Amino acid sequence: AVCLDGSTPHYYLNPGVDAAKLVVYFMHGGFCGRSVDECVHSIPYYTSIT
Repeated sequence: AVCLDGSTPHYYLNPGVDAAKLVVYFMHGGFCGRSVDECVHSIPYYTSIT
C-alpha cells in the first residue's frame, strides 16, 4: 500500500486480544486503523491497498 503523500505505511501486529488486527502507522505519523478493512476505508490515506 502507498500513502497519498508517497510514504510507505508500517504494519504492526496489535498486541491485544486479536493478534490478527493490524495497526498501521505512516511515516508522516498518521494512523490508519486496527484492521485491513479499516485501512481500506481510510481514504485518502491510501492510493492503493495491496
